[in-house]
Amino acid sequence: MNILSIFIAFILAITFIIIGIYIITEYKIKYIQTDATIEKAYCVLNNPNFNYLCDLHLSYIVNNYKYYARINKYINLVPYRKYDVITISYNKNNPSEIEIKDNKYLYGIIPLFIGILILILTFLTIFSII
Repeated sequence: MNILSIFIAFILAITFIIIGIYIITEYKIKYIQTDATIEKAYCVLNNPNFNYLCDLHLSYIVNNYKYYARINKYINLVPYRKYDVITISYNKNNPSEIEIKDNKYLYGIIPLFIGILILILTFLTIFSII
């Protein structure tokens, strides 16, 4: 029974590690950063949190083609303004799909960390049995 538990923990750890690496590499390979210019910015102060909700109309160039996008974004302190240049991430397979922050890969760190932790605990269990 003890060996079966160790085997299941090992398989579970490897699965979590593979899922974490897949999420991290998929996002890092799929999205490319570029600069975008704000064509229009409509920002409203959110009083309880003292941050701004901005409706941004952006333009950016990918492969000599100009794309336009619209996105809503919260920002602290200073609202976005017309002609500000910001860094965006676009999907290289669909350049009209954009994000302002390049942090989706962080979702892959959670299963990667859990997998490594389970793997370490599994090896500690194995070496404590021997």
